[in-house]
Amino acid sequence: MTLAELLASAAALHPVLSSSSNPEALNVGTRLQVSARHVSAAQFGARFFGDPTQVAPLTDSATAQTAAMMLVFGCGQASIDLCASSLLRWQGILPKQGRDHDFGDLTRQVSTGAVTLAPKQRRWYDTILSQPDGQQLTTFRDAIVHRVIRQDARVGGFPRTSIAPSTSTSGIEEASILLQRIAAFAEARWREFWSAFA
Repeated sequence: MTLAELLASAAALHPVLSSSSNPEALNVGTRLQVSARHVSAAQFGARFFGDPTQVAPLTDSATAQTAAMMLVFGCGQASIDLCASSLLRWQGILPKQGRDHDFGDLTRQVSTGAVTLAPKQRRWYDTILSQPDGQQLTTFRDAIVHRVIRQDARVGGFPRTSIAPSTSTSGIEEASILLQRIAAFAEARWREFWSAFA
């Protein structure tokens, strides 16, 4: 789906949200639209690295791979985090001041029984936890992004780190296939969440 199609899908939820008495309806709608933009960014990253005319002029293809990997994995996980935030807000579970909910928060709420998911929402949730692509997305966030942020807050500088072996690839073709698959997974989960939410 193009960004326009993704946003149109998000807009289709407006009647549901606007007719709701849920005080978080506006916040939910905003998050779903931002989530759609992250899906589109992940798709862009996958297309960029898969296009030889874009990669060829670069002196170091590993640099392009790393940049595309960060964009696809980061935006793919952000799209899922925003959906999780929407779901928790819809259920009346608001974040603590200074940060918003993410998929990790949803996992903790589900595991403690604080949140009960409808069947379609549960399928969306279980797919992320059970599929290798979903596991790679959450591993990337937890092992790379969160670790960098935590260490940066402690020592005021970025640590030396690398992409986890499970998300590392050796060649351009292999990397391109991986990134396209992750971008497609993020889009499928967004569409699945939209239909479950509607």
